[in-house]
Amino acid sequence: MQKRTSRVWCWVSMCGLVLLLGGVADAKPAAAPQRAPAAQAPAQSSQGVVNINSAGEEQLQLLPRIGPSKARGIIKYRTRQKFKSTWDLVHVKGIGRKTYRLIRPFLTVQGETTLAKKAKLDQPARE
Repeated sequence: MQKRTSRVWCWVSMCGLVLLLGGVADAKPAAAPQRAPAAQAPAQSSQGVVNINSAGEEQLQLLPRIGPSKARGIIKYRTRQKFKSTWDLVHVKGIGRKTYRLIRPFLTVQGETTLAKKAKLDQPARE
């Protein structure tokens, strides 16, 4: 209890000092932490989507990071049960959250497959 009380008192003292010395308006805000480039939403360079409930093996391979074995895994999964949402794709062996986040813009569970060529993810600009 003593440590927590002293931390709170220290914080209150610092806030009072900031207000006394120039106010909050003059204080510089702390820099926002930078996200890793992989965490940023990728931009699409290709237009179209792949219906994971009806696409053939060749059409599934148009998705980034999806090769023949993962395409067969998707088809095997959907023979047992239909994909209710694109998120169900993470239940397929070899497709985790990271891969799902990258290919999500190209996925659908309704309608036709409209992706005609291999989808490529734009690389984020380096600073």
